[in-house]
Amino acid sequence: PEQIYVLREYFIPVANFDKFVVAMKDIFIKNKVNVINVSIRHTKASPKSLLSWANEDVFSFVVYYRQKTTKNAIAKVKKWSLEMIDATIKFGGAYYLPYQIFATNEQFNLVYPKAEQFFKLKQKVDPNNRFSNKLWQKYYKN
Repeated sequence: PEQIYVLREYFIPVANFDKFVVAMKDIFIKNKVNVINVSIRHTKASPKSLLSWANEDVFSFVVYYRQKTTKNAIAKVKKWSLEMIDATIKFGGAYYLPYQIFATNEQFNLVYPKAEQFFKLKQKVDPNNRFSNKLWQKYYKN
């Protein structure tokens, strides 16, 4: 297809809601992001997961947007997505892992500091790496 509809999701601590909204708006305007809507929901803390996106109560910002599928269009999405992840990090939040995997290794490790512990567990239960996906291919160094 020439264009697709995509989701991205960011999890921001309740106390940083207002600051994140301003940063998000600025990023979208600067990059001319074709946002269809942003839905916001409250998410309770879930700190026990090794790859938790909610170590405290957060607001989840689900961004629904349209993008073209050319290499140039994907590069533009990657640019603003990296900026959004930086804003998320700045305000103590996280991003949802399974969507287009643009985050740098540094961003990934800052947002998910228990990833190494998770990967050690994965190595133990899946030593032959039979269960894999694009996320593991990018960040899991077995």
